[in-house]
Amino acid sequence: MRDAGLQTKVVRMPGLENMRGASAQACRAVAAFAMVVACCGCGMSQKDERAQCSDLYRSALRHMEAGNIDAAILFLRRETEVNPSAVRAHLDLALLLDEQRIDDREAIVHYRAYLAGRPDTQKKEMIDGRIRHLEKRMRSEASGGAI
Repeated sequence: MRDAGLQTKVVRMPGLENMRGASAQACRAVAAFAMVVACCGCGMSQKDERAQCSDLYRSALRHMEAGNIDAAILFLRRETEVNPSAVRAHLDLALLLDEQRIDDREAIVHYRAYLAGRPDTQKKEMIDGRIRHLEKRMRSEASGGAI
């Protein structure tokens, strides 16, 4: 079976090479995932394609690639406010908020917004698992315990 002209390319992410630990891993994972989706175009809805073209979303990706998590989150928040149907931005924002342990409640809101816009996604099981994990973590923290 042919690969339909798809080529694999190693992408360097400037600014991330000196980052260490979980923060770097999370940022690299989200940035790499976002770039793969942005570049492949296969199976993307028109809404996703439009969102990927927005200046706010592209700015968020640039900041993720550079390791500027706070700036990336600001641009993704703004994108989801301006364009609530930008499901890709909701997922990227949820992943950053979740992985960086910034705001569990907000991460859940954005995971659910993604699922609402993409009810048939192949990522549903993974996202449902992340939501359950965050809810468990919030319950545990509210009761003063650890997970």
